[in-house]
Amino acid sequence: MACRPSSAGATAPRARPALSVVSAPVLGLALLLAQPAFAQQRDDGYWVHIAGYRPSIESTGRSDVLVGSTPGTTVRFEDELGLAARKTLPWFAAGARLGQDWRVELEYFSLRRDGTNTISRDITWSGTTYPASATLSTLFDSDILRLSAGWSFLRTEQTEIGAVLGLHTTRFRIKLGAQAAVGGATAGAQAEAREATVPLPTLGLYGRHDFARDWSVQGRADYFTLSYGDYSGGLLNVMAGLGYSISDNAGVALGYRYVDYTVDITKPRWLGSIEYRFSGPFVSLQVGF
Repeated sequence: MACRPSSAGATAPRARPALSVVSAPVLGLALLLAQPAFAQQRDDGYWVHIAGYRPSIESTGRSDVLVGSTPGTTVRFEDELGLAARKTLPWFAAGARLGQDWRVELEYFSLRRDGTNTISRDITWSGTTYPASATLSTLFDSDILRLSAGWSFLRTEQTEIGAVLGLHTTRFRIKLGAQAAVGGATAGAQAEAREATVPLPTLGLYGRHDFARDWSVQGRADYFTLSYGDYSGGLLNVMAGLGYSISDNAGVALGYRYVDYTVDITKPRWLGSIEYRFSGPFVSLQVGF
């Protein structure tokens, strides 16, 4: 079955749940984005944070026809296109205190996935319709870079609570291709890759409490929703963990992180939407000096 140009009968985009519905039960946790990294020693001037994160992943996307704005099909990348629904990711961060109450932090992690699957319905992507029973090869890469600045408005011997302002930048790259047998011959088609770099500002709170000599609980929550230029969307980033100091300059932590990210894109080279959610445990090591 050869791929064919999209028509007016293309599948309409699935309604996207409002981010506030997801965020309400989760905001009680407290997470990460410009929090000094987990297990940071209280008086460290600088720190480096290395973690292993193993989230469950749910992602959907849509790529419309650029001319005429014909909607594409909202696809579920894990269920329909064979991308991994769980993966272990490295996660890096570095930060510095600026005086007693201010700090800056830079964080980076990336997700690389590809898969091949036979689809059970017609899927329209970037103006090309892939018929049911076609075998699609899919690539979905994302790179996340976060820069943030925080201010601790409460700081005692055991407790620190602060507010944070950050810039969360994500670069997406998605590519679909197909091969299908037609009358004993092989017919192929390759959809054009779609790329976008999306910067979103965030506001949040972070906190830490030392409840024993070497033990602490730590957390952070960041949230923002915004429409500007070629983008509209929202971000919720929540993390909480238990930290243990193994020396004056090093610590380890075990925790849980949740990310919900939604963006609609109206750029000349990509008209569509992306939504993904990460949720899962992490373990980390941090060295301060």
